Amino acid sequence: MDERLLWLWLSLRLPAGSKVGPKLLSHFGGVEAVYESERKRFLACEFLNHRHINALSDKDMFEAESILAFCEKYKVTLITMGSELYPKTLETLENPPLVLYALGKIPNFNSDLFIAVVGTRSMSDYGRVISYGMGYNLAAGGACVVSGLARGIDSTAQTGCLDAGGTTVAVLGCGINVVYPKENRPLMKRIVDSGGLILTEYPPNTPPHGGNFPVRNRLICGLCQGTVVVEADRKSGALITARQAIMQGRDLYAVPGRINAHGSSGTNELIKEGAQIARSALDVLENYWFLYPHCTNLSAAKLAPPSPDRILTVACHPEEGFDWGAYSESTPPEMPEPERKKPAPARTKKTVEKKVSEPQLESEEEEPSVSEITPSFDTSRLSPAEQKVYSAMIPNKPMGLDDLAKCGLSSKVITGALTLLEIYGAIEASPGGFYIRKQ
Repeated sequence: MDERLLWLWLSLRLPAGSKVGPKLLSHFGGVEAVYESERKRFLACEFLNHRHINALSDKDMFEAESILAFCEKYKVTLITMGSELYPKTLETLENPPLVLYALGKIPNFNSDLFIAVVGTRSMSDYGRVISYGMGYNLAAGGACVVSGLARGIDSTAQTGCLDAGGTTVAVLGCGINVVYPKENRPLMKRIVDSGGLILTEYPPNTPPHGGNFPVRNRLICGLCQGTVVVEADRKSGALITARQAIMQGRDLYAVPGRINAHGSSGTNELIKEGAQIARSALDVLENYWFLYPHCTNLSAAKLAPPSPDRILTVACHPEEGFDWGAYSESTPPEMPEPERKKPAPARTKKTVEKKVSEPQLESEEEEPSVSEITPSFDTSRLSPAEQKVYSAMIPNKPMGLDDLAKCGLSSKVITGALTLLEIYGAIEASPGGFYIRKQ
């Protein structure tokens, strides 16, 4: 059996961002052993709950076969955990993706310099100019710019990178064939055509649900040596990426703003808490040139970017089509149904609905801020520590570390659990070091 099918099967049985995958692989000795294991062996695993066991006991490959056929037809590369193409920096995560879907040219994740640039969707003119210049000069200085292709700071920085002739990686919170936001359709095409990469851990046709983005953010900073937050208020989703960078041991930079500017309240707070100040791309690149002399150029990073007047509207024009695969088709593809080599097992209505036959091309759903994320997670996937902290919190009541000490856990463990609960969308940060449980 094609090993890619095994990886797809396993990734479809677990939610994105799950910690269970690495535990399964370690316990059973590999993806093939996991697939061949029977229900009784899963029942003996203390780290599995009944939902995991039911999912892993289902050996149907229909959905995995459909996805593999789709990827082969439209030249989407499957990067599986442990393969040569898999970024080594992601292997260090507590919850690494089992499968990555990649459209475009895959850069050398394991030897070149990658810098993430993130920030608010509601950028000011200041944020627009700075993010464009940051993306432009980071690329001119030899770094690959990584971001989330979101409205505002993300897409502006990636446009600046492309205008400098650089390479950018866009990490999506939806399926590889889902254009989101819809006005970035031409930007996605430009990224691929220019030798960049569209990357996601979500299967084709996964819509951009709000809960996907906090999970996605760990990959943005996980791929990079450093993360730059250009403009963000205290409730911006970009701060989740910043906290993830700190947890992962990555360098964190923040662009200072006016002390009375709402859009800079989050970045100024990050600087107060210890983030390095990034006045320009040079402030960032100076920390890496001696580690990556083969790709960095500090002199080029000092060049003035084009006039900001030409980037008043970065998002381009939605009427320009994004052609998939060889770009010979005018509309994104439907998911092909593979031929079966043997009679198909009976599938329930739920299973049939999971197979995606018509792609979700676009959505009006906004990428959420920290305060907008609606809990849409399975609490059974939480670790024991996360369960304790979550259970100790009273819905809609601000609680701090002192309030949660009754859990019996150390402050360090509680802090780590709070960060992950925020990523899952279960809680939100509140001023003064407090956290609020949403439900």
